[in-house]
Amino acid sequence: MITETGRLQEFWAEGGAQGLERSGYLFVDLDGEFFSSQDYEGYRQAAVNDVLSTPYDPSDSQVMYEIQTYLAWAESQRLPAEEEQALLTDLPPPLVQWVSALGKRIDSDHYNIGVRLAPRSRRRVIEIREKSTVGQVWHLGNQQQILQWLQQYCFFPAEQQLALMGN
Repeated sequence: MITETGRLQEFWAEGGAQGLERSGYLFVDLDGEFFSSQDYEGYRQAAVNDVLSTPYDPSDSQVMYEIQTYLAWAESQRLPAEEEQALLTDLPPPLVQWVSALGKRIDSDHYNIGVRLAPRSRRRVIEIREKSTVGQVWHLGNQQQILQWLQQYCFFPAEQQLALMGN
């Protein structure tokens, strides 16, 4: 069976691709293009990750609902604690340097910074959580996203961005 994207507001809350498949849907019609449920999940996940890596409006209820249901779904996809810890223990040096550099430049009274595994891909991303706003979280997976976040939330001039890139 095929479903249209307009019927998928509860996509993450219903279990992502697995939820679609449990309901008998194997394909999603996205503007006339057909995606397998797994491919649609990847598409939707990329869209949420784009939102999580850029400034977004926490007063937009649709965006916040998508983020909150995605994060709840992501928690359900976590590896067992021992496996996850093993992957987060041996971090590549560039990632360690970025986390350290960010830790020195952000306001630790307002933000928590750490590293987590992205759901399914198990890719390591920097996670920044705003302490005062439940659910306000950013996942930064590359240098461009880190610099964009710093510029938006820490008001970094270009010279300081260049210095950060050199660590």
